[in-house]
Amino acid sequence: MATDRQIAANRRNGSLGRGPKTSAGKARSSRNALKHGLSIPVNRDKTLRRQIEVLARILAQSEAGNVFWQARAAAEAELELVRARAVLEAVLTRAGITAE
Repeated sequence: MATDRQIAANRRNGSLGRGPKTSAGKARSSRNALKHGLSIPVNRDKTLRRQIEVLARILAQSEAGNVFWQARAAAEAELELVRARAVLEAVLTRAGITAE
């Protein structure tokens, strides 16, 4: 059974971890996903659209119908992975972790 002292400590600790309370803190935390850019699909990023098209044409080896659209989906997925890996590498570098 928990003592009164433990219960009080649990309540103090619990009150600290419930997210931001001020409007400034809430606004800052709402932008967390935008820091790395991964919340936006690659097909909506104007700089990556051209890369998607080029990679899709390479994968499809033609511009014919369904094959091209499947290749385009594969190209988008590949660029999403490239982007996610870049963010992961940046996070690990900041943390001082090197890939070996």
